[in-house]
Amino acid sequence: MNKKVAILGAGVLGQHLAHFITHYSKNKVIAFFDDSVEKNKIIEGIPVLGTKNELSNFKNKFDELAIAIGYKHLEKKESLVQEFKKLKINLYSFIHPNTIIDKSAKIGQNVIIFPGSIIGRNAIINDSVVIHNNVVVSHDSKVGSCSFLGPNTAIAGNVSIGNSCFLGIGTIVKDNISITDNCIIGAGSLVIKPILEKGTYI
Repeated sequence: MNKKVAILGAGVLGQHLAHFITHYSKNKVIAFFDDSVEKNKIIEGIPVLGTKNELSNFKNKFDELAIAIGYKHLEKKESLVQEFKKLKINLYSFIHPNTIIDKSAKIGQNVIIFPGSIIGRNAIINDSVVIHNNVVVSHDSKVGSCSFLGPNTAIAGNVSIGNSCFLGIGTIVKDNISITDNCIIGAGSLVIKPILEKGTYI
């Protein structure tokens, strides 16, 4: 069934997602909602209908909501997900057709996966995760909810990434490593030891 999709977040991620939905699915983006963009502004042919707080007034205009909140606001994103679930707003997932996902892998709700990514055997991608271009999540690895994996991130087997983590472009995580919640891993990092305390690692 063709769906009408609204996107929360009219920034770069939201515009990327609108492009993907328009050109690589049968669904249609009918509106953006954004707290920092002028109401009724047109972005890539799509109107900004209002702020986050006005979104519920338009529930009858769309079928599902995509949350396109970038890596700088991951903890905020987690609270937004819970808020919209309480309002019984259905959340939208987009998986680019140029993605390889093993049949045994499990993908949550409100997940965005960019082209070129590979999700391996028995991998688990939890709710509200963003996986950017050409990311590899290898066998038996898990990515926690609301985390964001930058382009060309490579996660080896049996890795556990916590909730609300950001892994910058080109990050490599060795096999059998755990990273706790709320961690930022800088671009080009090589993670070879467990990270047990939240923080920024470069």
